[in-house]
Parts: sequence; C-alpha cells; structure tokens
Amino acid sequence: MNGIRLRLFSKIGIKLAVGFIALLIMMASLALYSTMASRRALADSVGLASEAIVRSLADTMDKIIYLKSHEIITIIGDYQITKEVSDSNSAFDAMVDPEEYINQIDENWTSAPLDVIPEYMRAILESNVSIMIKTQFVEHYLSAHGIAIIGEIIITNKYGALIAATDRTTDFRQNDETWWQSAQESELLISDISYDESSDIYGVSACAPILDDYGEVIGIAKAVINVLSAAKDIELTALGYETSELKITTQEGLLIFSSRAYVIFQNVSSFAFFERVTDERGYFSEKEGSVDRLFSYATSTGYLEYEGYGWLVFLSHSEDEVLGPATELQTRILIVAILTIALGAVLSAVLSRSITRPIAALEAVTRSMAKGELDQRIAIVREDELGRLAESFNTMASELELLYSDLDERVRERTKDLKNVNAKLGVLASITRHDALNQMTIQKGLLGMAMESSKDPVLNGYLQRLDAATDNLVAFMKFTSEYGEVGINKPEWVYLQETLVSAIAGLDLAGKELNKRLEGVEVFADPMFPKVLHNLITNSLKHGKTNTAISLSYSEGSEGLTIVMEDNGVGVPTERKEAIFLRERTVSGHSHGLFLSAEILKITNISIRETGIAGRGARFEIFVPKGKYRFVHGPR
Repeated sequence: MNGIRLRLFSKIGIKLAVGFIALLIMMASLALYSTMASRRALADSVGLASEAIVRSLADTMDKIIYLKSHEIITIIGDYQITKEVSDSNSAFDAMVDPEEYINQIDENWTSAPLDVIPEYMRAILESNVSIMIKTQFVEHYLSAHGIAIIGEIIITNKYGALIAATDRTTDFRQNDETWWQSAQESELLISDISYDESSDIYGVSACAPILDDYGEVIGIAKAVINVLSAAKDIELTALGYETSELKITTQEGLLIFSSRAYVIFQNVSSFAFFERVTDERGYFSEKEGSVDRLFSYATSTGYLEYEGYGWLVFLSHSEDEVLGPATELQTRILIVAILTIALGAVLSAVLSRSITRPIAALEAVTRSMAKGELDQRIAIVREDELGRLAESFNTMASELELLYSDLDERVRERTKDLKNVNAKLGVLASITRHDALNQMTIQKGLLGMAMESSKDPVLNGYLQRLDAATDNLVAFMKFTSEYGEVGINKPEWVYLQETLVSAIAGLDLAGKELNKRLEGVEVFADPMFPKVLHNLITNSLKHGKTNTAISLSYSEGSEGLTIVMEDNGVGVPTERKEAIFLRERTVSGHSHGLFLSAEILKITNISIRETGIAGRGARFEIFVPKGKYRFVHGPR
C-alpha cells in the first residue's frame, strides 16, 4: 500500500507540485524580467540624458575656444596696438641690419636668468600695449571669473620681434615658430592643444595677423587659451552624481582633462571605454577597473568657422549609484520570489497529498479486485469530485460482485457442454472418416480389378486418373484427421531428444546417417510437436533423392533458440522456399505435411523457414522465441 502511494505521489503528486511551482517561477521570472527591463530603461534614460549633456559640453568647449580666439581679432584692430606695431616696424626698417639686432636681443633674452628682468625686457613687458592686454584679458578673467582662461598674449612686428607680452616669454624672436609662419596666411588660426613653454600651460593657440589700412600684414598676435581652466568651468555643470567623472581626450586618445586625478596627455586609446567609441555620440556600459560604469560620449564638431579637432568628451557614472534603486528593487523581488516559491512548494506538497491519497486507495482496491477480490470497497468520505468518484466506484464494485457471483459455475457448465458437443462431433467425424476410408479402399480394389481386366487403353487411362484422385482423397481424409488434433490440447514442455525418438519411429532410415544433438533442452509447444520433426524427416527421405545424411541440432542466439534440421540431398528450389509451407496442390497431389507443421508451431509463436542452398541440401530452421524454451540437465 505504501509502495502504491509512493508511486502515485511520484507521478501525479510531483506533476501537480511541479506545475504549481512552475507557475510561481513563471510569475517570479516575469517580475524579475520587469525589473531588469526597468533597470535597462533607467540605464537608457540616464545614458541618453548624459549623452545630451556631453554633446552640450563639447559644443560649449568649442564655443569658448572660438569666442576667446575671436577676441584676438578684436584687440589687434585697436588703434594703440596698430600704432605700436607700425612704430616698431619703422624703427626696425631704419636699422642697418635688423636681423642682427633681433639675434642679439634674442640671445640676451634666452640667456637672462629667470629671476632677473633686464631693462630691454622690462621695456617690452611694461609697455602701454602689454599693460593694456594684460589688464583687459588676463587680470580681468581672474578677477571677474576666478579662472585664468587666457594664459598668454604676445604681439610681434613684421620682423617677428616681440613688441608686447602679458608675461615673460622664452625667447625674443618669434618668426622661427610654426604658428607665426602659418598665421601669415590665415585670418584666424586656432591650433590643437599643446604645451606652451612660455606660459607653462596646456592650451590652444589663437593666432591672427595685424593689418594696416591697406590690408598689409604688419605683425602677428597670439593668445594661448587655457583649455584646462575652460574644462574645469564646464565640469561644474556636468557632474550630477557623486561618482560622476568627466574626461576629455584628443581624437588620437591623449587625455586632456579629467575630473579625477590624471596625467596630462596620457594615452588612453587602448582603454576599454575609448575602444567602445564607434560614432560621433553614444552611450554604453563598460568596466573601469573593478567598477561597472555607464559612459556617454560626444565628439566636438567646432563652432561657426572653427572646425574643431574632434575632441571626445566622456561623462561616466557608477552603475551602482545610477541604477541603485532598480538594483535594490530587483533584489527585493528576488527575495520575495524565493520565499514565494518555497511556500508554494510546501502548499503544492500538501495539495498533492490530499489528491494522491484517495487515488492511491482507489488503485489499491482496483488491484485487489483485479485479483478476484470483488468484496473490496473504498473507504473515502469526501464532498468533492474524489468523494463522488469513490461512491461511484463502490457502486460499480457491488454490481460486479453480484454479476460474477455465479459466473464460475456458469462457465464450468458451458465448458462441460462444449466438451460434450466436441466429443460428439469428434466421434461423428471419426466414424465418417472411417466409413469413407473403407469405401475408398473398396473403390481402389474395384478400380484395380477393372484396370487388370480392361484391354481398352483409353478406358484404362480414365481408370488410372480415377485411382489417383481416390489416393488424393484418402490423403486429404488423413490430413483432416491430423489437423483436427491441432490446438485441441494445451501446449506443454516437450523434451527434444525424446520427441525425436518418437518422431522417427516407423521410418525407414536404412542407408541414412542420422546425427542428433538435441540433448538438454525443452520447448513449450503443442503436443503434436513430434509430428513436426516426423514430417521434416519424412520430407527429407521422400524428396531428398541423393541425401545420405540427416542432422538435427540447436543453438541459442540473442533473440531465442534455433532448431536446425538439414540434409545433403538435392535441396529446395529458391522459388519454392515459401510455397512449401502453404496448403497447395502439386502434380503429385496434395502436400500438407509442411503446412501442418507450420500450423502446429504457430500455436506457441514458433516459426519455421527453409534456408538451404538448392543442389547442396535442404535446411529447415525452427525459431523458438525467448520464454518458449528452457535448458534441463539430462533426460526429462
């Protein structure tokens, strides 16, 4: 009973439990998916917002550079500056060798100690133009905005000699610098970020030619814009989280600025976040160190005439901080889901037991009734469908018990009646065959006498054919006698060795070698099994013609036992191998022996086939499936 309950619970109960738990898991999975989708949506929202911010920062950076650079054009148009430049050019024009003068001053300038300002240097640095540009730009931005956004401004004449500067420069001669030479051909030249030694800052240089009233270049002005100060200024508007970090790099991956500690011009082109850049703007998640961060980036595209240098502005935040609320919600849902699944498992087990126990009781009673115990009933008192099922089952069991109460007696009576009828029919058939065979014997005798006394060859031909037909009829009557015995008696275990002895009794085996290896095995077959071996040996003696040996043996394979009877006669033609087991008519009359053998074997699912080679001998294989044979020691 316990085994049945366990078996039922392992099937129905587990299916119910698994189904209920699967439903809970699906609901929990849906909740988790929703939180994951919300987390992804939040990440997308922050990414898009940060992308808009860095786009604005990149534009602001380009705008600052352009506007500050454009101020150079404004100052070089000042009358005081153009007059100072023109006067300087006139003074240099009056010199016998201005280049020699420039070289001499430049040599003295570069060799002067840093803590000493010679008179010729002081005259330039404290000129009216130098004081004006220093006051209007450098000091103004420091006092008004607190940042040194203009690092240095210098002005040269047409010879490249320095005539004004906001601070001491590294040298006096400027026309040997690339920026000075390039500014000759440009209205406004803005260089990419680089280190300016004179001002000791990293910035971009804005250079413009100074023109006279005729549009001729009379000098060059240069201003170094402090990019780092500008970056710090825009940084204040970008950092929205505690873990936010702003980075600015060149297009080649050199680090210009970072809101965290950094090394200027550090090559970050091989860093994971830089390698993720595939477009002008975008956002992505990437690990930086051991922290997962959400990056947004945009490429600077210039401002008005300033085309920019494609700097990349990155704004990143720690995902733990940005997505913290979504992560916390996901964790809570996961905990609730685990607790719900555990509680659901307990409830499903209780529910399953409440269903499987009555079913187990029903199965136990059903098995008892199958064994003939029709007085068994189910003791289940419930108001649900299982209770009604138990009530219906008990009603059915009562009706079956009533129905079969006298069934055995009626079956015995009917069986006895059938045996009596079969016995009478058997007697009648036996008498009929006996009388018919007697009449056929008389008929054959008369036919023989008629053929001996007749001299008419035509009449003798008819008499011979009639005699052959009588022989066929006699053979048919004998076949019906034998076939009528097939299946009458129950199958039994037949010992092959003893069966062969009875099978060959009365057969003329003179001149034939009989090899038999059938010891130690029994076959479950019809009691007429000896007739099978008898028919096979008779068939070999009758049709083998040239055979001199007959052998019988058996062998066991993976699927069953094979009994083999073979001889060395003429064999069976290929086209006749299947037909010999059919109830057919041949030239010599009826051939029912092998047909009868096959029918006897079929009763216990035993089969027979002929596998010999024509001209070498016949080979009959009787296949006995597993369960229909057994091995014994010695004679039965």
